[in-house]
Amino acid sequence: MVNLVNFYGLNCYYDAVMSAADTLGVDYTAAFHNLWAETRFRYDPFRKRFVSRFMMDSLDTLGCHLEKLECKGPPDVERHFSYMDEGDLLVVGMDAYYVPWNPYFGIFFGPHYFVVEYSRGGIMRAYDPTYGFADETIPRGLLVERSCHVNIMRPRERGTLAIDTTAAIAEAAAAIPGSLARLMEWLDRVEAGGQKGAGQAARYVECMVSNRKLFRLYLERREPGVLAALPVLDDGLFKRWAAIKNGLNKAAVVRRNPRLMGEIRGCLAEVMAREAEAAKGYRQG
Repeated sequence: MVNLVNFYGLNCYYDAVMSAADTLGVDYTAAFHNLWAETRFRYDPFRKRFVSRFMMDSLDTLGCHLEKLECKGPPDVERHFSYMDEGDLLVVGMDAYYVPWNPYFGIFFGPHYFVVEYSRGGIMRAYDPTYGFADETIPRGLLVERSCHVNIMRPRERGTLAIDTTAAIAEAAAAIPGSLARLMEWLDRVEAGGQKGAGQAARYVECMVSNRKLFRLYLERREPGVLAALPVLDDGLFKRWAAIKNGLNKAAVVRRNPRLMGEIRGCLAEVMAREAEAAKGYRQG
């Protein structure tokens, strides 16, 4: 049985990864302790999204490793299945159009992740934390034919993270100005290209926002006193981040709009200035 993990700030990929980690007994919230300071993300070409490197490195230390398997087609998937053990936890990426229980089944194309308990039989149990489905099944043949990504979550020797929240906040304070400068340079390139690439910038911002939400969740669950001293991480801040992301998505469609790009820049500078000021001003206790 897989434990379903789904909360504010997680997309379907993170939902599936954290569900697998929790099932293996890993305290996954500890992996969020330094996400505010992260500025360099990994790009996932299947989902066309950016994902956290810090989080996956922390999960490795805590006792679970997500191994990404090469899947260029059905023969690769079948080959990987041939050496798996009964009950292995898989994080599977498939087009939602082909996922039988998904609300978009047969309607909408788009990447979706869920957890599968491997079985050598013809039917495997599937768990979809994003939609709260805990007892689905999926034919082996469908997984072989339609899986675009197959990852296996393996337990490993457990270590301890060196968590220093004060230091992590100081790192965030130091990282924010550089992060803002890189984003402004990115927007320069987007604007010079007639706003081509604005959609990718929106996805980068989306990853930044997810990191901040998960860092807030870490503080809510483990260090509420620190969160009380950082009121900047409130819903108002995330609404401003949402406006930035939505503006970039609009810019990807409505090309060559200097006024829109100016509003995005202004909002971005304001939000990150608020964050930097709060992080610099933080004092424990």
